[in-house]
Amino acid sequence: MPFDRADRDEPVAAAPVRPPLSVGERAQVDSLRAVRDDLAADARSWAHQLTEIAALAWRAQQAGGSALRELPMELAGSWHISQLTAERWIGEAERFTDALPLTLALLGEGRLFRHQAVAVRQELDPCTPEIASKVEAEVLPAGAELCPTDLRRQLTRVRLRLEAEQLTAEQAEAAEAEKVGRRRTWTRPTEDGLMLAGAVLTPEQGVAWAQGMDDLERRERLADAAAGVVRTAEQRRADLFASLPAIALAGMACDDRWRAQADIPGGRTPLTGVDGGMLFDRDQAAGPVPPQWALTAEQIAAQITLNIHVPVATILGLSQQPGTLDRYGPVSAQHVRLVRPKSYRRIMVDATSGRPIAVDDKPTPAADTDTGRREQIRAMLAPALVIDADEPQHDPSARLARLVDIRDRHCCGPGCSSSRYDRDHLEPYARGGKTNARNLGPVSRRCHNAKTTGRWILLRHNDGSVTWHSALHQTYRRPGPWTPPPKVDIYAEPPPRRPQAKPAKSEDDAETDEPDVPISQRIRPPEPQKPPAPENTHNGWNDDPPF
Repeated sequence: MPFDRADRDEPVAAAPVRPPLSVGERAQVDSLRAVRDDLAADARSWAHQLTEIAALAWRAQQAGGSALRELPMELAGSWHISQLTAERWIGEAERFTDALPLTLALLGEGRLFRHQAVAVRQELDPCTPEIASKVEAEVLPAGAELCPTDLRRQLTRVRLRLEAEQLTAEQAEAAEAEKVGRRRTWTRPTEDGLMLAGAVLTPEQGVAWAQGMDDLERRERLADAAAGVVRTAEQRRADLFASLPAIALAGMACDDRWRAQADIPGGRTPLTGVDGGMLFDRDQAAGPVPPQWALTAEQIAAQITLNIHVPVATILGLSQQPGTLDRYGPVSAQHVRLVRPKSYRRIMVDATSGRPIAVDDKPTPAADTDTGRREQIRAMLAPALVIDADEPQHDPSARLARLVDIRDRHCCGPGCSSSRYDRDHLEPYARGGKTNARNLGPVSRRCHNAKTTGRWILLRHNDGSVTWHSALHQTYRRPGPWTPPPKVDIYAEPPPRRPQAKPAKSEDDAETDEPDVPISQRIRPPEPQKPPAPENTHNGWNDDPPF
């Protein structure tokens, strides 16, 4: 929920007064500047190469005939590269000149380094040239001050919004369904006698899988310590990954045997009755009682929590601003609307910067229908008083820690995006610093130690950005992780959608999974019964004719 704040404007802090640099430190500064000059020269040289390669391709195309087809041969012979590399360089040069002219211009000026330009090209490769040009025009040249990780996040967020704005609701749904339909798994042998295995998942599936693997790896670590087994964390993860099908099949077999004993049809019938109540009463002595390990899909899923941060206008269908999935990054507005949340938690943000300033203590269970969820969201728009109260202890409470984690998301050090951090007091607690939201922020252990020694000085700003003054008297500024909320009338009604006729369902499609049906409500057909064993009719042997 956007809120205006009276403390938005703040004076620009001047660089702190520091003692003069030593001879060794001045040499360090000279080396820093020399390498930066080399990076700028490399960027200008690469921009010149891209321009010339694109000119070669254009002139070959104008010449007609087989000139363009023979150009890779010419480049391979002249520059001692393969023809495949020559074709890749031609395509890269044409992409920069046609779709990314601003990136190429900043490269030529030395204001954008090669590794940043590569991040721009890779992130905007799936776009049309028109969308790519609009994205780079919105992100650059300000984005030239970002490391590739932060630059990719901004590019992705803008790209998802612009692509969604070009489509109708029906087209967006079709595109999202086509993208989600590319889920798959794959295996491939390696040259050294091992096997590669992987999967293409939806963002929420991938994050849930990563969280589950983290929990399983921690359990295996304790088991290894008790058994004296020596394995690295990555080896434990690989062994668990290989064992997952066997673990799932063993659990299904145990579950099927118990359900067969309890005379329950279907291998995945929910453990709830028709009226919504529990199918079994654990306190009732009579009747079948499920074992302690029998968990429903809801109980299993409840052990993994996924957090998606979404503007209110996006949920209400009034904006195409993308959401942000923790441990993943930006996700499209259409994908966010397809997610069926279990609960909502209101986050109040600054209306100008989008920086969170308060978080509800408890989540609100989500309604079952779209209309009910919309009413819940509108009810959350009621005004609320935000107070940044001081806490007497050093370590923040769970409520304050939740706000800091949601607000800052990762370490704010130069080029550091570590999700493992300390909640550091900007003004040290030992010197009177308060334990409150304004004075706390996440800093990784390396960045924390550099700040604690006093060699690095950290300044936090109200818009979420930070400024670091380094030990070599250099100044580095990093913007905050949030963007301003969309400026729309959140009380307006979303644009009407055309009614879409559903195709008739054939008999062959009767067993097809419906995407809107939760997994817990899908019934896996019971395993077919094994054929009865043949009867022994002749001295204990089944050898009657015909043989």
